[in-house]
Amino acid sequence: MKCSPMTALNRHNPLTWLGLLLLAWLVLGVQLTAPKPASGPFYAATEHHLGVTRWEAAPRLGLDAWTTKSASGDTVGAKGFVPAERTGLNFEAKVVNKSDGYVDIELSTRQKFDKTGAIVDSKFAQSDLVARYSPDGNLRIDWYGTTVSGKGVGTEMVSRAIESIGPDKVKAVSAQLGNTNLEAFRVAASTGLSREQAVWSTPLGKTMKALGFKVVEVSGSNVKFLQ
Repeated sequence: MKCSPMTALNRHNPLTWLGLLLLAWLVLGVQLTAPKPASGPFYAATEHHLGVTRWEAAPRLGLDAWTTKSASGDTVGAKGFVPAERTGLNFEAKVVNKSDGYVDIELSTRQKFDKTGAIVDSKFAQSDLVARYSPDGNLRIDWYGTTVSGKGVGTEMVSRAIESIGPDKVKAVSAQLGNTNLEAFRVAASTGLSREQAVWSTPLGKTMKALGFKVVEVSGSNVKFLQ
């Protein structure tokens, strides 16, 4: 069988074989140097409807750059503050900055949920919070209360007060236990719980725990929550 001149050239010319080897080496090198997906660190992105945490690759940053999001989509602060989910009530907010560094905060709404769960205006509905922030980082809740129960309105008001100042600026939240909280505290303490454990059993304690606060100091009926 006869070979064409081109076949003979390819078969016996060493330059041809050298060219083929160089081509193969270049192809292999491109595959080995192809960019790979980032391997971490990671940040958590929460699926709002499923409540499932999805991990995604993030740029290679320090640990202080890690962020996570709560189910409401709000960014969790570096200290662990977790903003409350919004109930949908329309609050009137009054934030007054004083010249000495103090900040007065007032929140108020006259809305409630009807039997169908819809939000309606009502002269019988009352949700209010009055607080003051001091330059040392303490947010003092002077008074708060709501006639709308079981919807997290109280937690939302405390969260809004912290957010109005800035979670990074609020080092502590203090208050004097009112009638409802004080009664819950006494009942919990009567079961043998410590004073600190009893505070976490009160409505205010549960609110602060939900917002990411983990430490409480107790002095009589006065409490101070820290992250």
